[in-house]
Amino acid sequence: AEAVWNVLEGPTDPMNFPAQLIHATHGKTIWYLDPLAAKKLNNKTTLAIDIGGTSIKMMVLDSTGKPLTEYTRELTPHPATPDAVGRLMGGMIHRLTVPFDRVSVGFPGVVQHGMVKTAPNLHPAWVGFSFQNEWARLMKHPVRVANDADIQGLGDVSGSGVELVITLGTGIGSALFIN
Repeated sequence: AEAVWNVLEGPTDPMNFPAQLIHATHGKTIWYLDPLAAKKLNNKTTLAIDIGGTSIKMMVLDSTGKPLTEYTRELTPHPATPDAVGRLMGGMIHRLTVPFDRVSVGFPGVVQHGMVKTAPNLHPAWVGFSFQNEWARLMKHPVRVANDADIQGLGDVSGSGVELVITLGTGIGSALFIN
């Protein structure tokens, strides 16, 4: 159960858990687990964060996606450096009254393996920032960071055929899903 949790929900550490690198290039990756192996995966709560050029939004969700807290929103600081955004998010998290087990962050730019590659609506200091690893260290919870259009799409697509998600916010985002 501990190894399965580390692979599927733990901090990104492919050197110690190479199975974290398993991702389908076409279709879905499906993990077949017996109940003992999956016991740490059940009933996890997720702090969902959406970082935007205009505002930062967050709420805690149960394992089915049902909100456990009110949706909170704060204006994105300017300049929107990693430190300024981190301080704002830290304050927002501190005010939460519901605990969470993991963190999901939608980021308005290109993100590869938790590392920010672009941040056109925020600040150049984001480029090269290891957001996922830094926040996992600070939060002491598993953290996943991905492009905000990808996160939105993963929550909305049916999973069959070719699906295109277009997001409208401070900028325009897109994500293409195939099966």
